[in-house]
Amino acid sequence: MAPTAEPPCPGIARGTLIIVLLLLHAISCGPTGQSASVENAPPVVVVALDGLSWQVAAPLMDEDGMPALTALVRDGAAGQLETIRPTWTPVIFTTMATGQPPERHGVNTFVSEEGIPLTSNVRRVPALWNILGDRGLPTLFFGWPVTWPAEPVTGEMISDRWHKSGERQVFPAELADVVAPRLETFRNAGVAVPAGLERLAGLASPDRVSRWLHGSFEGPGDTTAERTVQPDRLVGLTRKKVETGFLWNVALDSDVKLPLFLQRLRAVRPRLSAVYFNATDMAQHFFGGADRLGERCLPERNLSGREAIDETYRVYDRLLGRLVAGVRGVEGYEDAVFVVLSDHGIDLASPRRVRWNPPAGDSTKARRIIQRLLAEGVVETVETGSRPVDQGWQVIRFPDGGPMSVRSRALNLLDQAGCTFHPDDTFIYFVHDEAPPGVVVISGGTVRPGRRLEDMSVNDVAPTLLALLGLPAARDMCGAPAPLELSAGSGGPERTLSPKWIDSYGTTLPAGNGEAISSPEDAEIRGELRALGYIE
Repeated sequence: MAPTAEPPCPGIARGTLIIVLLLLHAISCGPTGQSASVENAPPVVVVALDGLSWQVAAPLMDEDGMPALTALVRDGAAGQLETIRPTWTPVIFTTMATGQPPERHGVNTFVSEEGIPLTSNVRRVPALWNILGDRGLPTLFFGWPVTWPAEPVTGEMISDRWHKSGERQVFPAELADVVAPRLETFRNAGVAVPAGLERLAGLASPDRVSRWLHGSFEGPGDTTAERTVQPDRLVGLTRKKVETGFLWNVALDSDVKLPLFLQRLRAVRPRLSAVYFNATDMAQHFFGGADRLGERCLPERNLSGREAIDETYRVYDRLLGRLVAGVRGVEGYEDAVFVVLSDHGIDLASPRRVRWNPPAGDSTKARRIIQRLLAEGVVETVETGSRPVDQGWQVIRFPDGGPMSVRSRALNLLDQAGCTFHPDDTFIYFVHDEAPPGVVVISGGTVRPGRRLEDMSVNDVAPTLLALLGLPAARDMCGAPAPLELSAGSGGPERTLSPKWIDSYGTTLPAGNGEAISSPEDAEIRGELRALGYIE
């Protein structure tokens, strides 16, 4: 299903702030608008945290649990970032990079009809790195979704497959000589469990944790780690997901991606740089369905699903703090503008779903159980799945509320009646096709502190970044620059970010032929998407 929406910006329903209103005070906008020149505009650094949600972050900020994000909010402007639905990561991040809706930019799902994960040449319109490069302005993008094969740019492109084997992971090609040794060192030296997540490592047996810590696993695509199917506990995760997926990614971000990003920023000195992290959303996928009314779903670790998510947010706040300090320590970046954003939020109270099928042959017993569960209100609906990942499966939807133990009993009854469950649904399946808005924080430079951003959407991200860099926004983009309040410096007059306009930065790319490129990594990537519940 391709995203749908209301004109002129497909997929966006404008809204108002909820939690953020409690964090920021409303102050009126400045009286005049003007644009900064390209030469005088400070560099812009984008930190993309997939799935970052005010619902999770705001309570932690109130408890001083996310000091780095709190400081950026205090010193800048923040708000909700309205988004495209379905809330699919590659679709949304491509819109943020281009200012164009999915039907124009061409990235409207995860994989092609042939099952090939979408690749950068599917994109049909210029992205920010093309726009700036055409004007001789260097960029650095690291890990941004749908950037493999790495495109020729002015500056550097480290694609979303930078940590995998294969070719064209980076541009220029010689950059691989910098990236590869760091990855090899990471794999050979062993991975330290990120501080704050030690309890998650204890989910597996000591010998398997030891293997993981000492680098015996190859990474997210490793198939040697067994699955732990425990439908009676509904813990919301498997050992493979925890050991070789989530924790591996967090450690890679902390030990390799962040230091490498800072090194390349010093080398390239980009006007616009961006780095993408996805483990915040991985935590919500893996642990979100395991949290209900404070139950301890991981009793041997005394750790609930929500606590696991909270600890992940704290880990990435520390990473954000390291990134901000590292950037500000580079000459010429002391006054850089930081843009922290996410493609969507998360609603941890949303209904859960499980894919199942009745037994072959006589399914009378299973049907009777379903009718009883519906009558008791344990199950909200039973329907034929309509999403691509649901094809061939029935879908049970559990209502919002109720203890995990009741849901566990329901699935046990169906299991005993001979029903089969989707192999990725050995827990309450947590998805976010209709997730709430994401997060946006713009801080530093001349951005006036303590402001709130209202009605900003993912369509506005590219025009806003261009305006911050002193470049004109394009009229054929769906969005417009955010009405940021700026100052001219100490004691200077207040003004509003208001750029010049041009008609277009172009509507086609020579390489954008719409055909995804197959690669040896496709099976591994499909496995990662299945683990997150996105594809069948």
